[in-house]
Amino acid sequence: MIFAAGGTFFTILLAVALATAAALVLALILVRDRPLVLMVAVVATITLPVHKLFGPFYETTYSGAPGLVLSSTMIVLGLLYVVWMAGGTFGREVLRALRRPAFWIPLVAMLLTLPSVASARNDFLVFAQFVFMTFIYLLFLAIGARVRTRRQVVVLLVTFGVIAVFEAGVVVLQKAGLLNLALLTSEATTESLSRATDTETIGRPFGTLIHPVFLGITMAMIAVVMFSLALYLQRTWIRLMCLGVVVVCLAQILLAFARGPLIGVAPTLLVLLIIGAAHHRVSARAWVTGILAVAIALIALSPLLMSFYDANFGSKRVSLEVDSRTQLNDVGWRMIDASPLVGLGLNNYTQMLADYIEEPLIFAGYPAHNLFILTTAETGLVGLAGLLAVGVALAWNAIGLLRSRDPLFRAMGSSMLGILLLNLIAEQLSYSMRQEVPLLTFWIFAGLTMACVRIREDEARARGASAGAVSREPTTEGSPALVGAGA
Repeated sequence: MIFAAGGTFFTILLAVALATAAALVLALILVRDRPLVLMVAVVATITLPVHKLFGPFYETTYSGAPGLVLSSTMIVLGLLYVVWMAGGTFGREVLRALRRPAFWIPLVAMLLTLPSVASARNDFLVFAQFVFMTFIYLLFLAIGARVRTRRQVVVLLVTFGVIAVFEAGVVVLQKAGLLNLALLTSEATTESLSRATDTETIGRPFGTLIHPVFLGITMAMIAVVMFSLALYLQRTWIRLMCLGVVVVCLAQILLAFARGPLIGVAPTLLVLLIIGAAHHRVSARAWVTGILAVAIALIALSPLLMSFYDANFGSKRVSLEVDSRTQLNDVGWRMIDASPLVGLGLNNYTQMLADYIEEPLIFAGYPAHNLFILTTAETGLVGLAGLLAVGVALAWNAIGLLRSRDPLFRAMGSSMLGILLLNLIAEQLSYSMRQEVPLLTFWIFAGLTMACVRIREDEARARGASAGAVSREPTTEGSPALVGAGA
């Protein structure tokens, strides 16, 4: 999740952090809506978060917090909470949010991980992960309870679009060899920056997001949101811009050779298209144009697509990679068998790993490449139940938004359902949702979904109050006294 790095990487991080801090201070001075400025800053920090480590660092803890850290995202989020509390609405808005199960079920899910502490080998890693989960929850709460207007929702969505374009620029520079792949990462991840085929070794760009798969799943989530906006929003130019961002995101997934995100996003977009068609959001003209555009893109990008297929599915090494992941998942199942109810300890998977290896591993030292096996191994069926309950709660609210006739709310409902489906599929092959940037992205979109639920409720209440006020206004028409006086 978080890697130690120095030299050039640290210099870049420091320069970006200082420039961002200066821009943030200036924006807070000039812009009246300071909470929105801070929320945009929170979203922007996912592109290159900076961390300060406290205490020991367990670098081989690949599927959770390797230690106690303070990140740039945490600092900006803390400033957002200070401004929110100073505004005088904090208590009221938090209490209102907690009336909805989607806000308190994640808290219950966090508590359901605690019984695993009894089996944990390293209590410090349990504590570090719980601190990180608390930070993620506070992020979700801040977005879900503090975003009050459509304008704020739109600004944050635009910010994600800008991030996708920015990452695309970095990816293109990396792929073209103009930006060294090792420049923005550490030695711990260099082995994942290439993929060997039968004939060559291909570099895997990752933007500024540390790892190609992290880039892939983050871009996949943004693609799902932008595709939903393109389906449901009304203005043609906005829909076309959203589709453009979708293409940019998908191109990055291909360039990064991120198999899991691609396997997840392709059927997800198809499902969302079918739902949109059922809502009559895809015209006959759009079908024809879309089919032609896809056909042209397939022809134009056929060399890249063939390269992607050869590197990811056509190489003889694929069977080796499948076997390596099957081995890792088998170890995970053995860990589940050892403690099926409460697991072997939150964030302790790699600490316990050696006890359950029965043969030399091809991909030694790494967790199960399946989020659900990993979760159950660490926190048992109890922890898995909490994870699934969070998904169900978010899906329930997303379905409610999708049933709305409002284009923005429909789009956000479609987005959240799509993100859940995407991760349900992709996380069968990975554990990206235990990593910082994908988690931040997921929970910001979850918060925006819940914000739209509340905004929709407020607008309905306002319309009802307005209609009631109109119905109570006196009228001259049909009033006997006034008619008689007029006569």
